[in-house]
Amino acid sequence: MRLRTVILALVVVAMLVAPVFAKENQNQASLGATLKINLTVVQALRLVLATGTSGTDCAVTSPGPEDYSMNFGNVNGLGVAAGGCAGVQTIAAVPVWYSGYKITPSFTGNTTSSAGTLKVKISTNFAAGFVGYLDVREADTAANLTTALTVADTVITNAAVSGTTLDRFLGIGVSPNNGAATSAGAASVTLTYTLTAP
Repeated sequence: MRLRTVILALVVVAMLVAPVFAKENQNQASLGATLKINLTVVQALRLVLATGTSGTDCAVTSPGPEDYSMNFGNVNGLGVAAGGCAGVQTIAAVPVWYSGYKITPSFTGNTTSSAGTLKVKISTNFAAGFVGYLDVREADTAANLTTALTVADTVITNAAVSGTTLDRFLGIGVSPNNGAATSAGAASVTLTYTLTAP
Protein backbone atom coordinates (compact mmCIF):
# COMPACT_ATOMS: atom_id res chain seq x y z
CA MET A 1 0.00 0.00 0.00
CA ARG A 2 2.82 2.36 0.87
CA LEU A 3 4.57 1.59 -2.44
CA ARG A 4 1.38 2.48 -4.38
CA THR A 5 1.09 5.79 -2.52
CA VAL A 6 4.71 6.68 -3.34
CA ILE A 7 4.26 5.77 -7.02
CA LEU A 8 1.05 7.77 -7.25
CA ALA A 9 2.74 10.79 -5.63
CA LEU A 10 5.64 10.57 -8.13
CA VAL A 11 3.22 10.44 -11.06
CA VAL A 12 1.37 13.54 -9.78
CA VAL A 13 4.65 15.48 -9.32
CA ALA A 14 5.79 14.47 -12.81
CA MET A 15 2.51 15.73 -14.27
CA LEU A 16 2.89 19.08 -12.49
CA VAL A 17 6.44 19.54 -13.79
CA ALA A 18 5.68 18.56 -17.39
CA PRO A 19 4.20 21.21 -19.71
CA VAL A 20 0.43 21.10 -19.92
CA PHE A 21 0.51 21.30 -23.71
CA ALA A 22 3.44 20.14 -25.79
CA LYS A 23 4.19 19.96 -29.50
CA GLU A 24 6.78 17.28 -30.04
CA ASN A 25 8.48 15.28 -32.74
CA GLN A 26 11.52 13.12 -33.06
CA ASN A 27 14.10 12.49 -35.76
CA GLN A 28 13.32 15.94 -37.24
CA ALA A 29 15.53 19.00 -37.70
CA SER A 30 12.79 21.53 -36.91
CA LEU A 31 9.50 21.83 -35.14
CA GLY A 32 6.66 24.29 -35.71
CA ALA A 33 3.99 25.35 -33.25
CA THR A 34 1.03 27.68 -33.66
CA LEU A 35 -0.53 30.02 -31.13
CA LYS A 36 -3.93 31.58 -31.63
CA ILE A 37 -4.44 34.92 -29.87
CA ASN A 38 -8.00 35.96 -29.06
CA LEU A 39 -9.13 39.48 -28.31
CA THR A 40 -12.06 41.85 -28.71
CA VAL A 41 -11.62 45.24 -30.34
CA VAL A 42 -13.89 47.81 -28.68
CA GLN A 43 -14.74 51.42 -29.36
CA ALA A 44 -12.75 54.02 -27.43
CA LEU A 45 -13.30 57.75 -26.87
CA ARG A 46 -11.02 60.49 -25.54
CA LEU A 47 -11.75 64.16 -24.88
CA VAL A 48 -8.92 66.52 -23.94
CA LEU A 49 -9.36 70.17 -22.92
CA ALA A 50 -6.27 72.37 -22.84
CA THR A 51 -5.12 75.98 -22.54
CA GLY A 52 -5.58 78.09 -25.67
CA THR A 53 -2.76 79.02 -28.01
CA SER A 54 -2.68 82.82 -27.68
CA GLY A 55 -0.24 82.86 -24.77
CA THR A 56 -2.60 85.05 -22.72
CA ASP A 57 -5.47 82.59 -22.37
CA CYS A 58 -6.57 81.35 -18.96
CA ALA A 59 -4.95 78.05 -17.98
CA VAL A 60 -6.94 74.85 -18.20
CA THR A 61 -5.92 72.58 -15.32
CA SER A 62 -6.94 69.17 -13.98
CA PRO A 63 -7.40 69.75 -10.26
CA GLY A 64 -10.10 67.18 -9.42
CA PRO A 65 -12.75 66.35 -8.53
CA GLU A 66 -13.71 68.04 -11.81
CA ASP A 67 -11.96 66.77 -14.89
CA TYR A 68 -10.83 70.30 -15.83
CA SER A 69 -10.90 73.79 -14.36
CA MET A 70 -10.38 77.34 -15.66
CA ASN A 71 -10.17 80.45 -13.45
CA PHE A 72 -11.03 83.78 -15.10
CA GLY A 73 -9.92 85.76 -12.04
CA ASN A 74 -11.68 89.06 -11.29
CA VAL A 75 -14.50 90.19 -13.59
CA ASN A 76 -17.07 93.00 -13.33
CA GLY A 77 -20.16 94.43 -14.99
CA LEU A 78 -18.41 97.50 -16.36
CA GLY A 79 -15.67 95.74 -18.28
CA VAL A 80 -13.00 97.53 -16.24
CA ALA A 81 -9.71 95.67 -16.56
CA ALA A 82 -9.47 93.60 -13.40
CA GLY A 83 -6.09 91.95 -13.65
CA GLY A 84 -7.24 88.40 -14.43
CA CYS A 85 -6.23 86.28 -17.40
CA ALA A 86 -9.47 86.85 -19.34
CA GLY A 87 -9.87 89.44 -22.05
CA VAL A 88 -13.01 91.60 -22.15
CA GLN A 89 -15.26 92.89 -24.92
CA THR A 90 -18.73 94.41 -24.98
CA ILE A 91 -21.46 92.45 -26.76
CA ALA A 92 -24.99 93.93 -26.80
CA ALA A 93 -24.09 96.32 -23.93
CA VAL A 94 -22.85 93.45 -21.71
CA PRO A 95 -19.16 93.02 -20.83
CA VAL A 96 -18.13 89.51 -21.85
CA TRP A 97 -14.95 88.20 -20.25
CA TYR A 98 -13.40 85.52 -22.45
CA SER A 99 -10.54 83.12 -22.95
CA GLY A 100 -9.50 80.78 -25.72
CA TYR A 101 -9.11 77.08 -25.06
CA LYS A 102 -8.50 73.90 -27.06
CA ILE A 103 -10.58 70.75 -27.22
CA THR A 104 -9.38 67.55 -28.89
CA PRO A 105 -11.88 64.74 -29.47
CA SER A 106 -10.53 61.30 -30.38
CA PHE A 107 -12.38 58.12 -31.16
CA THR A 108 -11.62 54.72 -32.68
CA GLY A 109 -13.46 51.55 -33.60
CA ASN A 110 -16.27 53.52 -35.24
CA THR A 111 -17.70 53.67 -38.75
CA THR A 112 -15.82 56.89 -39.61
CA SER A 113 -13.15 59.16 -38.15
CA SER A 114 -14.67 62.44 -39.30
CA ALA A 115 -18.28 62.77 -38.16
CA GLY A 116 -18.17 62.91 -34.38
CA THR A 117 -20.68 65.07 -32.54
CA LEU A 118 -19.41 67.31 -29.76
CA LYS A 119 -21.86 69.06 -27.43
CA VAL A 120 -21.68 71.24 -24.31
CA LYS A 121 -24.22 72.21 -21.66
CA ILE A 122 -24.45 73.68 -18.18
CA SER A 123 -24.55 70.82 -15.69
CA THR A 124 -24.27 72.95 -12.52
CA ASN A 125 -25.36 76.56 -12.90
CA PHE A 126 -24.20 79.61 -10.99
CA ALA A 127 -25.59 79.97 -7.47
CA ALA A 128 -29.07 81.50 -7.34
CA GLY A 129 -27.77 84.97 -6.42
CA PHE A 130 -25.75 85.11 -9.64
CA VAL A 131 -28.26 83.61 -12.08
CA GLY A 132 -29.78 86.36 -14.18
CA TYR A 133 -26.77 88.57 -14.44
CA LEU A 134 -23.97 86.05 -15.04
CA ASP A 135 -24.07 83.75 -18.05
CA VAL A 136 -21.57 81.43 -19.69
CA ARG A 137 -20.98 81.32 -23.44
CA GLU A 138 -19.05 79.09 -25.85
CA ALA A 139 -18.14 79.80 -29.49
CA ASP A 140 -15.61 79.36 -32.28
CA THR A 141 -14.36 82.97 -31.98
CA ALA A 142 -14.41 85.61 -29.26
CA ALA A 143 -16.65 87.79 -31.44
CA ASN A 144 -19.24 84.99 -31.63
CA LEU A 145 -19.72 84.75 -27.84
CA THR A 146 -23.25 86.10 -28.21
CA THR A 147 -25.49 83.33 -26.87
CA ALA A 148 -25.64 81.97 -23.34
CA LEU A 149 -25.42 78.22 -22.75
CA THR A 150 -28.30 76.46 -21.01
CA VAL A 151 -28.91 73.09 -19.36
CA ALA A 152 -29.80 71.75 -22.83
CA ASP A 153 -27.04 70.53 -25.13
CA THR A 154 -25.53 73.04 -27.55
CA VAL A 155 -23.83 71.42 -30.53
CA ILE A 156 -20.24 72.57 -30.99
CA THR A 157 -19.79 70.46 -34.13
CA ASN A 158 -21.29 67.51 -35.96
CA ALA A 159 -18.10 67.01 -37.94
CA ALA A 160 -15.43 66.39 -35.29
CA VAL A 161 -12.41 64.65 -36.78
CA SER A 162 -10.71 62.17 -34.49
CA GLY A 163 -7.45 63.60 -33.14
CA THR A 164 -8.02 67.09 -34.60
CA THR A 165 -7.83 69.96 -32.12
CA LEU A 166 -10.52 72.63 -32.19
CA ASP A 167 -9.65 76.18 -31.08
CA ARG A 168 -12.66 77.49 -29.12
CA PHE A 169 -13.61 80.32 -26.76
CA LEU A 170 -15.42 80.48 -23.43
CA GLY A 171 -16.99 83.68 -22.17
CA ILE A 172 -18.73 84.97 -19.06
CA GLY A 173 -21.27 87.72 -19.61
CA VAL A 174 -21.53 90.03 -16.58
CA SER A 175 -24.59 92.26 -16.76
CA PRO A 176 -24.24 95.49 -14.73
CA ASN A 177 -26.09 94.85 -11.46
CA ASN A 178 -26.60 96.66 -8.17
CA GLY A 179 -28.64 96.01 -5.06
CA ALA A 180 -28.52 92.24 -4.76
CA ALA A 181 -26.80 90.99 -1.62
CA THR A 182 -24.93 88.37 -3.62
CA SER A 183 -24.11 90.49 -6.65
CA ALA A 184 -20.38 90.29 -5.83
CA GLY A 185 -18.14 87.47 -4.69
CA ALA A 186 -16.85 84.10 -5.87
CA ALA A 187 -18.96 82.27 -8.41
CA SER A 188 -18.62 79.13 -10.51
CA VAL A 189 -20.44 77.20 -13.19
CA THR A 190 -19.79 73.64 -14.40
CA LEU A 191 -20.03 72.59 -18.03
CA THR A 192 -20.38 69.04 -19.34
CA TYR A 193 -19.01 68.12 -22.75
CA THR A 194 -20.33 65.06 -24.59
CA LEU A 195 -18.57 63.36 -27.50
CA THR A 196 -20.58 60.91 -29.58
CA ALA A 197 -18.79 58.92 -32.24
CA PRO A 198 -20.57 57.55 -35.34
